[in-house]
Amino acid sequence: MTLKELDKLRSLDTLIQVTRNRILALEESLDVAPASLDGMPHGPGASDKIGNILPVAIDEKAKLSQMFWEYMAEKSRIIEYIDGIENYNIRLIFTLRFLENKTWGEVAGMIGGGNTEESVKKACYRFLNVSDWECTG
Repeated sequence: MTLKELDKLRSLDTLIQVTRNRILALEESLDVAPASLDGMPHGPGASDKIGNILPVAIDEKAKLSQMFWEYMAEKSRIIEYIDGIENYNIRLIFTLRFLENKTWGEVAGMIGGGNTEESVKKACYRFLNVSDWECTG
């Protein structure tokens, strides 16, 4: 497995959160004031707010569902890969970083034992046979 494949789960997680926030914003914008029943005609520019926003919200929910299932498939694949790592320390680093979405600093702190952000990152990269210049984070 490559670093890019492992990082895909983190990217999907972020994309899911962004999409959820967009759906929430759309749903909040659907909260409309009660209709005015004063019998007076309304000015130009009146539009069907629900009719304009609802299809977009439905599309976003469909995208979210698709992303969720893609996320679950990727997560299952990554769990299987990580479970096959014999070195417990490396397995812990990979679990914290790629499954629990921790920063390198958080991973180092949770492992303890004098490990630093740089040391856990290097251990990961060495295990994957990746050089520093190939890595983005």
